[in-house]
Amino acid sequence: MSPFPMKFAGHTMGTPGVDVFRAIDIVAEAGMDGIEFRSAADGVIHEASFTPELGAKVLDHAKAAGLEVCSVCPYYQDYIGARDATVAGVKLAIDMAAALECPVVRISGGREQNEGLTADQARGVLADALKQVGDYAADHGVTGAIETHVGTLCYTSAQTLDVIERTAHPAIRVCLDWAFIAQAGQDTVESCFERLAPHIVHVHAKDFTGRGPDDKVGRQAILGEGDLGWPEVIAQLVAIGYEGYLSDEYEKHWKRELPEPTDWFPRSRAAMARLVADAAL
Repeated sequence: MSPFPMKFAGHTMGTPGVDVFRAIDIVAEAGMDGIEFRSAADGVIHEASFTPELGAKVLDHAKAAGLEVCSVCPYYQDYIGARDATVAGVKLAIDMAAALECPVVRISGGREQNEGLTADQARGVLADALKQVGDYAADHGVTGAIETHVGTLCYTSAQTLDVIERTAHPAIRVCLDWAFIAQAGQDTVESCFERLAPHIVHVHAKDFTGRGPDDKVGRQAILGEGDLGWPEVIAQLVAIGYEGYLSDEYEKHWKRELPEPTDWFPRSRAAMARLVADAAL
């Protein structure tokens, strides 16, 4: 267990090309407290093919390695055009999370563009669907966490708070991805936390240096070594008494030129701990 006021996890987006058991070992060897599973057909685990037998083996392996499964991240997002199928898929992910004794399921904030609907109307439909998800999550002892994410209806803090307030369900909270909020350019750290602080149950931690050719974030950096102001974000998390996970959403799955996870995650864990310790002084 971390001696710091929050805990540290590695995300399996950063462990492409290995199975779930090796991913657990890599994250544990880095000194992390938890592991977050990217749940997809090409990920280390997938709710569509998950079985109780696999779940028992994964849970035993994680516990033996000293890790908590802190979140699972499915990829269902079409709450407008395929609402029933999307809700059903998220429910499968909730079932998997419950079997893995995992407290959080990351939820997409719905597609940004929806033919025939304004963004305001689409957020209303999304909130109605998330009420169903929230009921199911609560029945299974799981919390759904809407990620602040580019390309969704919950890109900025204001958009995310709007959905949270419309949903008004205690089992639907927020997964803060500050990198995307910073990319949107509509928030300061202060305005973000003024809106979302009471709702944050999980944090995706990733930093970037410079800007890419599309004017989006540049190359991924160890937390605190990039340009996104993470010391201030961590200070805000400490100030609000956040005791959940900082989960390093390392993007090697998408960017294979990045360093190997066996090199990255130990450095990441040390940097996260240093930032939290400095903020807690």
